[in-house]
Amino acid sequence: MFDSGSIAVPTLLINETVCRSNIEFMQGKADKSGVQLIPHFKTHQSAVVGSWFRDAGTKAITVSSLSMATFFAGHGWDDITVAFPANIRESDTIKALAASVRLRIFILSAETAAHLANVLTHPVEYYIEIDTGYHRTGVPYDDHMLIGSVIRAASESGMLKFAGFYTHDGNTYDVRGRDAIMNIHRGTREKLEALRAKYAPAHPGLRISMGDTPGCSVAGDFAGLDEIRPGNYVYYDVTQTLIGSCNYDQIGTVLAAPIVARHEERLELVIYGGGVHLSKDSVTINGKTIYGLPVDLLKNGWSAPAEGCYIRKLSQEHGILKVTRAVFDRYKVGDVIGILPVHSCMTMDLMRFNGSIMIVT
Repeated sequence: MFDSGSIAVPTLLINETVCRSNIEFMQGKADKSGVQLIPHFKTHQSAVVGSWFRDAGTKAITVSSLSMATFFAGHGWDDITVAFPANIRESDTIKALAASVRLRIFILSAETAAHLANVLTHPVEYYIEIDTGYHRTGVPYDDHMLIGSVIRAASESGMLKFAGFYTHDGNTYDVRGRDAIMNIHRGTREKLEALRAKYAPAHPGLRISMGDTPGCSVAGDFAGLDEIRPGNYVYYDVTQTLIGSCNYDQIGTVLAAPIVARHEERLELVIYGGGVHLSKDSVTINGKTIYGLPVDLLKNGWSAPAEGCYIRKLSQEHGILKVTRAVFDRYKVGDVIGILPVHSCMTMDLMRFNGSIMIVT
């Protein structure tokens, strides 16, 4: 149950019931396909939310930085993958973590492999991140010269063990609809499976791993994969609903924002909730650039988005909410309204420092 009367500043509400359902949904899909789910914890960055994954059977996790790995290691997680290209300037932190947990990292170059091979004092497993079409980072899937150079450089040390190939199918975020998502997902799986077929004879036991919430949410099974690593599915967000990954009732977090001004001539509400709370990520709906969608806060959660209403502009602390006459008349200064985030990962990261966080059931 939830009482908005306790809200004084922007507060991120996390619906435990919805989040646990999302966690169990993905765990069930992985178990059915016989793959290991190694969820990405960058979305929630929370020891409490992390415990819900443990309740559902999670034993290994993915994070996006060594500092995040250190945080979760301090909360009892001992099998951690850092899904970011290894930064040799953080070699001391890599060494410290490797001394206390089963650490898995990403290596993308022979130079990085050679450096780590020379300095590590405890075993570390590494994946070669593969670019299958997203073009953010990673070794091109068909660049066997580069792949071979990484493996050779890493083999100079008994401390580096080749774990396999990983890709983040981030290009699924650029499409709309389940069919388009699955076209990308299937193509990526085929490329990873081809890599395994080529390298497994010399490296028995190597694994292929991929992780993106749209593909993992939509795919009916994960045949041919060893691991999946989605993260955003714990909360989902407006972007995921537009892609086709989820429905609005699966969004597990909302920003509760006090209304600080009303402009009747423009039918706009001003909320205490700006770019430092929601981020400035946006989506386009019906030709409009949108930074969040308003919902009514209820005792047992929140409503569906109000039709025709949206955040049209964000500054540092202000959010400008365009609303219908019916919504405008329903709210007064001092009331609290909910905002579904466009990107829950960024909103959560910002709210750890710029607001309050509350778990509701």
